Amino acid sequence: MKILLVNDDGIEAKGLRALASALAPRHEVVVCAPDDQRSCTSHAVTMHKELVLREADGYPCRAFCLSGTPADCVKFGLLTVAKGADLVVSGINDTTNMGTDVQYSGTVGAAIEATVSGVKGIAVSIDVVDDDYEYIAAFVRDNLSVLADMCDVDRVISINCNSSKREDIKGIKVASVGVRLYEDYYEEVSPSHYLVKGTIVDVTTDEETDVKLAKQGYLCITPIKVRLTDIEGMESVERKVGQLCW
Repeated sequence: MKILLVNDDGIEAKGLRALASALAPRHEVVVCAPDDQRSCTSHAVTMHKELVLREADGYPCRAFCLSGTPADCVKFGLLTVAKGADLVVSGINDTTNMGTDVQYSGTVGAAIEATVSGVKGIAVSIDVVDDDYEYIAAFVRDNLSVLADMCDVDRVISINCNSSKREDIKGIKVASVGVRLYEDYYEEVSPSHYLVKGTIVDVTTDEETDVKLAKQGYLCITPIKVRLTDIEGMESVERKVGQLCW
């Protein structure tokens, strides 16, 4: 299989290197990752600005870094350095991307860009313990064909777990996207310069969501639709169209 590896933590991220080391012996792997930290860039693509590409060292495969977003890396990679790729794997992110985080995540955004480009996409996000990516990288490697079969033209797979240690994981669950809220505030670090800060707000739910199941110790697999139309809401909106003035 020909695989494009990307992430949002940048070319130097240990999770990306671990994934490349696990997959390269069995597959044709190409890395194209941001040249620096690009978390929370969602599905953004760079416009009206040149992208700079350079080769990257320290990988067991062809590797490049790009002066753009994770989605840029997918779009650019599939059209240039990784033409003909069968699959895009995004990660391993060093924190989870669950609940509302999915809207902001560059890791998930990269997987979605793969699907938009006609290639299957998988996002992998783990709360890493003791800087240990070995088990999760092996999990992706050993289950790659099954995970790829879970994807289709309108679906990416997002993998999340609250630990990277095999002994901490109770099992695997299919989970819906839950709600993860933050109490946000902006800290003035110098005059007129601010950083956003926040703490997670615990949201209780009876639904089998990624947030709930990961907290219980499960590795969660969440199918995420790429087409955004609310099919169930179409009829309700249609009934109100007659009330609009134009």
